Order: sequence, then C-alpha cells, then structure tokens
Amino acid sequence: MAKVIDEKNKSDHIAANVHTETGVVASGNGLSINDGKEDGVVLGSLKNSGVISGETEIHHGNSQRKYSRIAHKNSGAGIAVGGNVEGKIENTGIISGTEFALLAKGKRSDAYGIDKENVTYESGFKGGVDNYGILAGRIIIGGYQAAHTGTHGEWGAIEEDYAYFETIYKDEKHYNNKGIFLVLDRNGEVKKVIGKNEDATYNGRTVKNVLDKDNTYEGDTTNKIINGVGKDGVVIAKENQDRNIDNSIVNGFKTAVKVEDKGVVRISNSTINANGFGNSYAILGDEGANEVEITNKSIINGKIDLGAGDDRLTLSGNYRLNREVDLGKGNNTLAFGKKENTTIGTSSTNTSVFNGTVNNANNKMFVIMAMYFTLLALFLIMSMTNFFVHDEDTDTVCRMTVIICEGEDEYYTRFKKGVEKAAEDERIDVNFSSIYKDYGLEQLKSLIIKESDLGADIIMVPGIDCAELLNLSNTSGKEIPVVMPDSVYEEGGCYVGVNYRSAIDSLVERIKESQDTSVPVYIIPGKNYVNKLCDMLKKELERAGFNVILRKDEADENFYSSFFDTECSRWYQPPAVIALSRSGFTEMAYMASMKEAENLRLYGIGTTTYILNKMEQGYVLGIVTWNEYDEGYVAVNNSYKAIFSKDKKGLKIEDKTIPSYYIDKDILKSGKYTKMLYPIN
Repeated sequence: MAKVIDEKNKSDHIAANVHTETGVVASGNGLSINDGKEDGVVLGSLKNSGVISGETEIHHGNSQRKYSRIAHKNSGAGIAVGGNVEGKIENTGIISGTEFALLAKGKRSDAYGIDKENVTYESGFKGGVDNYGILAGRIIIGGYQAAHTGTHGEWGAIEEDYAYFETIYKDEKHYNNKGIFLVLDRNGEVKKVIGKNEDATYNGRTVKNVLDKDNTYEGDTTNKIINGVGKDGVVIAKENQDRNIDNSIVNGFKTAVKVEDKGVVRISNSTINANGFGNSYAILGDEGANEVEITNKSIINGKIDLGAGDDRLTLSGNYRLNREVDLGKGNNTLAFGKKENTTIGTSSTNTSVFNGTVNNANNKMFVIMAMYFTLLALFLIMSMTNFFVHDEDTDTVCRMTVIICEGEDEYYTRFKKGVEKAAEDERIDVNFSSIYKDYGLEQLKSLIIKESDLGADIIMVPGIDCAELLNLSNTSGKEIPVVMPDSVYEEGGCYVGVNYRSAIDSLVERIKESQDTSVPVYIIPGKNYVNKLCDMLKKELERAGFNVILRKDEADENFYSSFFDTECSRWYQPPAVIALSRSGFTEMAYMASMKEAENLRLYGIGTTTYILNKMEQGYVLGIVTWNEYDEGYVAVNNSYKAIFSKDKKGLKIEDKTIPSYYIDKDILKSGKYTKMLYPIN
C-alpha cells in the first residue's frame, strides 16, 4: 500500500510541473499580409474607403495549476504586414485595431549607449501612408523588432517576442495625415486625437476633422470627408431637422450619424463608416420618431439602430448595408424604393446588397409588402398580355442611361440633378452607369451597346466628343441614339452644348494682358477632351500671337509633377497653362499649391469645390464654367424631344446652348455666381 501511495505522489509531482506554451501569430487582424519575406512585401497600392478593423484579447491561463504563457505576435491590427511594404497606403475610411492601426516591420536604432531621446524610428511602410480618414490603435503606424530570447530550463528556448514601436513622431516623412489619428487605451477607448483642420481635399472632397472627441460636425455635408470620434454622433440630424449627406464619406469611431426625434437624414451616393470593434454605430436613432433615407450608390459599413419610437427606413438604388439593422421598438416602417442600374466596366447589375439581419420590423409591414409584390406580379402579367391600354402621351415611354466615368461622379453633382429634374418632368426613366477611369473607346462602345440591349432608348455620355459613337447599333441591329452634350446628334436634329465663345474671348484677353507672346501657352487637353473646344482655344491664342503647345496626359501618374518641374521652370516668366479636363485641372491646381505657384499661371475649364478653394488661395487665376444643372436639364429635354417626336421631319427642335462664363477671384468673392458654382443641396 505504501508503494502505491509513493507512486501516486510521484505522478502528481510530475504532472504538476508540466508547462504549456501557446503561440499566437497574426490573430485578430483585419488584414494580414505575409509572403514569407522579412525584407519587404510589394504592394502596388492599397486604397480603403470602408472599414478594416482588427480585434484581439489575450488571456493568460493556467495549466496543471501553473501559470501558462501565451506569446502573441503581430495581432490585433487593422493591417499587419510580415515585413516592409513598398507601395502606398491610402485611407479615406477607417483602419483600426485594438493594438495597431497599421503594422509593418520598420527599424529602430537603439544600440547600447544611445540616449533615449536620440533613438530613431523608421516606418516599415516605405511607400508612405496618406490618411484622409481615421487611423486608430494603441500604436498608429507601428514597427517591430526582435526583443529577446529566453530559456526555461529543461523546457527549452521560448520563441522570441517582438518589441513594438510607434513611428509617427520621429518618422513623419512616411505619412501624410490630413484626417485624424486616434490613440486608444487598453480598453479600446479614445485617449487622444491627433490631426489638424486644413481643408485638405481628396478627389474633390474636402476633408473636415472634428478634433474634440466630444464635439460634432455642424457644417455642410456635400462633397466632404468628415472624421470624428462621434461620442454623440459625428453628424447629427437634430430634432425636426433635415440633414442631407451627399457624395460624402462620414467616419465615426463611436457613432457616425445620429438622428434625433423627428429628424430626417438623407444619405445619397455616400459611405457611412463606423469602427469595426466595440460598441459603435453607423447610424443611431433615439427614442423618438427617426427617419433615414439611403439612396443611390450608398454604402453603410456599421450597425443601424434606430431605437424606440415610430421609425422609418427607406432604401432605394444600389445601396450596400454591411451590418445588421435594428428598427427598435415601435410602429416601424421599412420601405423599398426603385433600384438604379449601375454598370462598372462592362458588367451590369441592378442588385442591392444587404449583409445582415433586420430586427423589430413589424409583421403588419411584411404583410403589406407581400400584398405589394403580389399585386406587382399581377400587374406585370397583365402588362405582358396587353391587358392595359397604353396612352403614349401619359405613360413613361423612354428609358435613358447616362454614362459617367468612374471617379468623376463628384464632378457631375449638379449635372445629375438637372438630368433627374428633366426626367421627372418628361416622365423618363433615367439610370446612371459608371465605366472604369482608364477605359478605351472600344470599351465605351461595348458598354453603350450593352445598355441598349438591356432596354435603354437613349444613351447620354457627358464630357466626350466622338463621332464614332454616333453610328452604333445594338446586337439586334437597331441604331442606338447617343447624345453627347456639346456634340450634334445628327439623326435627332438637335444640338445640346455649351457656348464657349464669350468665355474663351475673356480668357484669351486675360492671358494677353499678363503674358509675353515669347513665352508659350500650354494646353493640357486631358484624355477624352472636347475637340471643338481645344481647337477653338488654340486658334484664338495663335491669332493673338502665342505659340501654343499641346501636352496630352498619357495616364502617367507622374505627368503633372514632371510637367511642372520641367516645362514651367524653363521660361524667364511664368507660362500660362490651361487644363481642359477637370481631373487634369485638379491635379495641376494641387501641384501649384504644393509648389506655391512660383512659376505657373493656371487656368482651366470646369470646376470643383477644390478648384474654387485654390482660386481663393490664389493658385488658380481663372476658370471657364457654366451652369451644369441647366446643361443636364436641357440635354435630357432636347434629346428626348428630338428622338421621340411623333413627326421628326416636321417638328423643328430648337438648338440649345448653355451660356458659359469666365470667372476669376474677384468675381468669385462677389457672390454673383455662388448658386451656380456650389453644389445644390
């Protein structure tokens, strides 16, 4: 018996000394990138406009009644990279982690004998980080290196740990923070807000930062990137207040958008982002009656909780809801409106995306919806069997597709509103489609044919003048009516365009006043420029005695920087540069502000909020522009009448031209053109 007891005690002793070691690598990251190389990971670029979040909780435990160690590496990051990153990170949304916002290897020089204040830190993001949104973590742009290797007796070597460090304070050359950095505590709460308010811009959107974590943004919410902690909401639709968020990105670490009793928030072509961990909301209501409309190509990255009260949520267009929806207690309404057809590249879809669940939607509402879809099906059946007698004078008989280059939606805010108003007045079904920014003519032709095959009666392509688009037929052999504002649709017998004459005369006169004819005038047409405009401008400048040099942007990302450095600096006085595309105009205005416009006189065609800001700052001398709302309205109205007139030959459709204007800083300050120049709310 004593021998058995002795053996049992020996076994217990051995068991009690068993040690469990657990290693956790790259756990709880929003995005982990590791190609197995320590030196570098090559990324062409990474652009985020949504939410990338990482969350991890490390709990040490016991094994055999002893402390059990957990070694964790590169975990709890928004983006964690095993090595260095050679490409650029661009963020207009939220990238966050309970430990790190961004993490790459980097380098710290802390050899023995170096004073603490002289230690250098080098970011692992070699291509740089451009932040226009929110980066949040205990460490914002972090690096790591091996800390130590320990031994523990007979159990052998413990795997090395990493020592982590922050780079934003001593390696500023590797980041550009136009948004905000949020430094978090161990509980994931905001300790510190780092940022400035400089009215920076990104793709035509002005960046607005709420630097006090308890404050909200009170300004205009059109064409903006708005960043804040949002303890009570970054943007608030207050009691009995209507708030429109149009073509904007709203980033809220806690709550992006708050709706109070009887408040209404209308979200169109915008992205609403809430942090991916913790108690956060993209849209939050109170206990009153809240109303939210989400329309067009809007994306909601975060929870929607409208709280108690009789709330209404309306969804229409090609929206994306990427988290759950809770309508709260009360007599709630969930309404679905008309979808819009959206084409990206050469693929077409009219499908909205809803990733999540709906809570507290009333049963009564679903019964009504079921009845609606039953009636809709019956209506379609009767329509297909000609049960209804159609009156062409009262029914919608025309479908129109408007194709806009991807990334230029923001440039056409007013144009689109004019199109929509004319479509409403003429009972035209209008869909807006997009094509990739670097499309070719053949891709555009294919897209036009595809839209016609899908049932579009008229295709409108603003911002391009190309005769090859006027003689296209769809796969059934039917000729496709294509309307290009500032071009002639020959079959329809109408002209829809802009009268540039007086504005160009003013522009040429201003250049003559300030420029010696021995110095050339550069014209940068842009990719799909209007030939008529370029030819007209070149002819008038040459008539005035100037040597005109055309320099086409060949899709080189360094074109504007190199042009500024080489061409603009070679003359004894600043040359005049005229940009004919809004994207090129914006790029050149950006370079002028970066280099303080010491060797440039910049003019351009068309405008954006960013360009107007640069004019106020003195970097842009003059613009030629027009009322884009009127242009959109007239283009729809006239093309529809010309193409669908009952007697095309007998009905004279009057040519329509939109007046254009030359505007400089002095006129801008007068306020005469304020309504025309700034987006319609």
